[in-house]
Amino acid sequence: MKCDNCGNNLASDDEDGEDFETWGVEKEFVTETSCHGISFWYKSRNMAQRIFWVLLVVGMTCGVVQQITERIINYYEYKTTTSVSREFVGSIEFPAVTICNFNRLFRPSSDTEKAAMQVLNKISTPSDLGYARAINFPINESLLDIYNSSNFSVSGYYDEKGYNFTDGHQLLICVFASQLCTVSNFTPIITSNGKCYTFNVNQSVQHNQTVAGLGNGLMFMINVQHWEYTEEPNYGRQEAGILFQVHRKDVTPNLNRFGIAVPVGRKGYAILSQVDSEVMYKPWGKCDPDSEKDLRFFDKYTLNSCLLECYTEQVIATCGCRHFDQHWAEGFAPECSINQMLNCSSPLLARIESELSPETCNCTIPCSFTEYPVRMSYSYVPIRETSLYYQTTIGLPPDYIGENVLGLEVTFEEIGYTKEVQSKQVDESGLLSDMGGQLGLWIGMSFITICEFIQYFIMRIVFCFKKPKLKRKRSEKKSNHSNGYKGHPDIVRGAWDGKINNGFKL
Repeated sequence: MKCDNCGNNLASDDEDGEDFETWGVEKEFVTETSCHGISFWYKSRNMAQRIFWVLLVVGMTCGVVQQITERIINYYEYKTTTSVSREFVGSIEFPAVTICNFNRLFRPSSDTEKAAMQVLNKISTPSDLGYARAINFPINESLLDIYNSSNFSVSGYYDEKGYNFTDGHQLLICVFASQLCTVSNFTPIITSNGKCYTFNVNQSVQHNQTVAGLGNGLMFMINVQHWEYTEEPNYGRQEAGILFQVHRKDVTPNLNRFGIAVPVGRKGYAILSQVDSEVMYKPWGKCDPDSEKDLRFFDKYTLNSCLLECYTEQVIATCGCRHFDQHWAEGFAPECSINQMLNCSSPLLARIESELSPETCNCTIPCSFTEYPVRMSYSYVPIRETSLYYQTTIGLPPDYIGENVLGLEVTFEEIGYTKEVQSKQVDESGLLSDMGGQLGLWIGMSFITICEFIQYFIMRIVFCFKKPKLKRKRSEKKSNHSNGYKGHPDIVRGAWDGKINNGFKL
């Protein structure tokens, strides 16, 4: 039995193996990939067609790279879009309304006490003290000696000498949703504006408005006692009337920032709308859920409450006490005395309120919040017949009413609310969908095609590592062939299995 062509066949097998190692992976990929342009390029019969498909694939690839790059850049610009919707309901919860008289202290027992009240107003209000010192306005600190008793409290003094709210004298008329309301519906609160009052602050009692428009919300007429004002005539507060703020029940009012004025002799009409907002977290928006930590002094996180807590902590750390109107820190630090307020807390607050920013205090806007935009209008009060009525019923002359009485009506313009939701202009799923669409449109690729490319690169790497080993095997085969196949049962067995039987002659 003789094998004339065994050497030739073995050499052919070696060449085929070498050819597969060099081009087999690429050939398998280009012929079977779902990226159609590459297969057309390989299968083209002449050079012109191949050049055409090469240029087309390269051009389309450049186009898709440009489009995908633009989509990725657009995503990382962190643009947002805001959807606005209006919801109408059967009834809407009425917010809290806080009012403060422009005059902070009343009922001095003497001219000396009145002068001391003016000095106290100046040093207890950081902005007033800062302004007085900026213009070198003299402050007669000796007048404060009448307050130097051991048990004197600034907040207690404002509570005692502040604006007293009593039925029939200060609160002339009060109506909510066609039901009479009284002083008991108002809760006193000590602020930098003196003794203020908040309607509807009780969390356990809910007031709802069911009908929109005037006459269906809160309406009251009050006597602000303008003729009994004690403010300093030149550099004190020169307005007569009230400040008011509409806010959520669980939000601390800040009338120095958000207050709206109503003068005497006028009735203000505050037409409300409710806006519920949801803003995006960083870097798309300005809110930071991680920074909305539990506050020490407040139950509800807002930007204002975060700033107030920051200021309060600065005062406590520096002065060892809290400013008289920082009642939220009661139990954490004692109230500042007159001297501490004059020499530490008021100057410090005047400085930090102008220097500390929300970023410095690590305060961000909340990710969800409710606002009550107010649209104001005014009318003159009272008419002549009302003046005569008050003169008859409570003994107030008409000229007194025109200079001391004012009115305010707060109502919703519609029984519903506006919802504003901020969202990503391009989210992750949208980016992936857009990229997939561009790949499919320009070069016919899908996620499966990407997996094919990954598989190809893996196989290519594997063959690169196996190449030295394969070379050694070929070298061994050639050596065995030159020795007449002795000692190589694999080759003999392969021959009998029909792998190289074409070269045998029986």
